Parts: sequence; C-alpha cells; structure tokens
Amino acid sequence: IDYWRIEGEAGAVGGIARRPPVELQGWLPYVQVPSVRGAVEVVERHGGRVLKPRTAVPRAAWYAVLADPAGNAFAVWEPDPTAFPPPMPD
Repeated sequence: IDYWRIEGEAGAVGGIARRPPVELQGWLPYVQVPSVRGAVEVVERHGGRVLKPRTAVPRAAWYAVLADPAGNAFAVWEPDPTAFPPPMPD
C-alpha cells in the first residue's frame, strides 16, 4: 500500500495515501479507535454502512472507511505495528 506518514510540529501526526476506490468527494476524516471491528459493528448497528472493509496498512494500523446513516464518509484507524494483510490465495 502506498502510504506516507507525516509528523508535524506540536505532536500532529497523520498520513497521506492514495484515494480509496470508493467514490468520495473532499477530505476523508480519520478517527483513531481502539478496535476497527468494534467500530464497524457500532456503525452498522446504528444504520451506517461499510464503504471499504477492514484493511491493513502494513506494520502501522488497521483501517476501514465507513458512512453514517446520512451517507457522510469517515475512516476509523486502529494503530497496530503488527498489522499485515493476509496472504493471497494460490
């Protein structure tokens, strides 16, 4: 995955990646959560939907792109230095 981590002054941390394959306009806010799986469950239980399922950013984190019931997109981010995508099937 193409992902570039950015660390700025005053503790600001972020990153830049290619736009997800989901049709989105504008900025995609990210929210750090303790569990991407848990966040997905809460969003779906309250009428939201998954736009991009839980995905690994290798050796950095897990993330998913979600939408609230009104269709507003946002991403959730779970830091995990052991995150790695599963092997591709043969």
